[in-house]
Amino acid sequence: MFCFFFISTVYRVYSNLVDCVKVFLLAVMECRIFILYFYFYTQIGFSMSSHRYPVVMLIDDNELDNFINKKLLENEHFASNILIHQSAINALDELKKKATTPGELPNVIFLDIMMPGMDGFGFLEEFDKLPEQVKNHSKVVMLSTSESFKDLNKANQSRYVYKFLNKPLNKAILDAINV
Repeated sequence: MFCFFFISTVYRVYSNLVDCVKVFLLAVMECRIFILYFYFYTQIGFSMSSHRYPVVMLIDDNELDNFINKKLLENEHFASNILIHQSAINALDELKKKATTPGELPNVIFLDIMMPGMDGFGFLEEFDKLPEQVKNHSKVVMLSTSESFKDLNKANQSRYVYKFLNKPLNKAILDAINV
């Protein structure tokens, strides 16, 4: 039905049946191309919007840093689920609870060094006491505004620290993380 309507409409414009058929065939081909383009675009768009890691944890006492880092992680499709803690103790409690469900454990833990109560190095000491499943699954990336060699050396001595990075996080830093 559509074909007849299309050809009769085009025939009124061109008044030559051969030209009408050519226009019709071109339109059909362009329609197929559009459909293929739309299909592949949505498929590629879907795969591009998938996340690098299922779960990431931010541990930082600074609420603004957590907000900014969360937005960056979301915009860069770094993680599907972002867990945020302003206290190292609360983060350790959550890791203990999730120890039996590996799918809920963070793949990457972004850990601030300077925090009140328990600092990042205190967290690492307690992290060492967690079940092996947690320690093997979660890689710690330490974050600091300090460029102290003392902090860097101390972080490098921990077998759980994957990287030591200066704040703030940015796209280039996220692209360099591959755990």
